[in-house]
Amino acid sequence: YHAQLDREVAESPAELCFSVHSFTPVYQGEPRELEMGVLFNEEEQLAESLQRHLSAAGYDTRLNEPYSGKAGLIYSIEQPAIRHHRRALEIEVRNDLLLDAQRRGEIAERLAAWFRQALR
Repeated sequence: YHAQLDREVAESPAELCFSVHSFTPVYQGEPRELEMGVLFNEEEQLAESLQRHLSAAGYDTRLNEPYSGKAGLIYSIEQPAIRHHRRALEIEVRNDLLLDAQRRGEIAERLAAWFRQALR
């Protein structure tokens, strides 16, 4: 997995590498109100920009939640990004939001809109 990901990053002209994951709406019996998280280690300004964009669209979006990119939890995308002089973010989406195809499409479009404007 990691070797293939490294090859993909090496061959891509993209300046930003990102990974999308999902998290459960309930963890250890506690509901999570958070809808999306933007995880980062080095790219704080970029992460803040994405967080503001998603929050403006009405999503409860937080930085380095429900996990922290500063705790090594974006390793899989960050390491090849570093090796190939790219930037890295990880996006966490609460998985109940992904059950509905229309909602998935809305989230994908929100993310795509941000990437289009942020990477000009």
